[in-house]
Amino acid sequence: MERIYSKHSPRRRPGEPVCRFYNRQIRSKHLAIKKMNEIQKNIDGWEGKDIGQCCNEFIMEGGLTKIGAKHERHIFLFDGLMISCKANHGQSRLPGYSNAEYRLKEKIIMRKIQIIDKDDTSEYKHAFELVSKDENSVLFAAKSAEEKGNWMAALISLQYRSTLDRMLDAVLLQEENEQPLRLPSPSVYRFVVEDSEENVVFEDNLQSRNGIPIIKGGTVVKLIERLTYHMYADPNFVRTFLTTYRSFCKPQELLSLLIERFEIPEPEPTEADRLAIEKGEQPISADLKRFRKEYVQPVQLRRLQSPFVETHTEWAFVA
Repeated sequence: MERIYSKHSPRRRPGEPVCRFYNRQIRSKHLAIKKMNEIQKNIDGWEGKDIGQCCNEFIMEGGLTKIGAKHERHIFLFDGLMISCKANHGQSRLPGYSNAEYRLKEKIIMRKIQIIDKDDTSEYKHAFELVSKDENSVLFAAKSAEEKGNWMAALISLQYRSTLDRMLDAVLLQEENEQPLRLPSPSVYRFVVEDSEENVVFEDNLQSRNGIPIIKGGTVVKLIERLTYHMYADPNFVRTFLTTYRSFCKPQELLSLLIERFEIPEPEPTEADRLAIEKGEQPISADLKRFRKEYVQPVQLRRLQSPFVETHTEWAFVA
């Protein structure tokens, strides 16, 4: 299942900045909406919600034979719907009639179906069955075993996507716990000091809607760290900080701390790195790559995504 899911899940390219990755996702979303609108306009007899209102992603399309039907169906598969169409022939293609290439036959809601693999028989080959919760079913057959495999892979990945998401999150969390992120020494970068009762206080048993712990108070350094935290963004805390920081921090001090926060030193090289350096090499270990990807880039991105922090500080100088 993990192998199938990985084929249909967006991944950040190695070395790709976080901001570019999310921009790529936004562009992909716009292209997906455009694709869904084009498909819907090409289907005669469409009723109900637009495809874009119940789907986020176009998966694939192709011809399948519906067992028991006279004509081949053209199938459009989305993450929320499977749309079965018939080619528009005859008078509907004449002037004065719809110019749509396909005519709607049925819509299948993906979250309500079960996918069943079917063995080859004398009546059909390369088939699979879709069974809805109300026990209605439809049997489709592909032209080859390879085509059937492609359809089954896409359908199963959609059926188990939420489960696989949770499994992947659990695996990543376990890996993170087993191999904690290597950070600079607190003696050279004070924003990596561990949370304690002496430097930060959280609201007891209280979190935001996003599950982010609510900060009750802390040292200035710790608050700056949380202002540009590497694990998540907290807009509510940013707003609270900007309306209260003058009571405990001068604007000049805030600006200096933000600059210091942005200039992140790298952790001490490992023993293997030291040996390579002694040989005249310039190694970049997996730990260092991970540090740059999971710590440096998010922190600096949070800082760059919040230009109003700097603007707010500059206005404070004028005041």
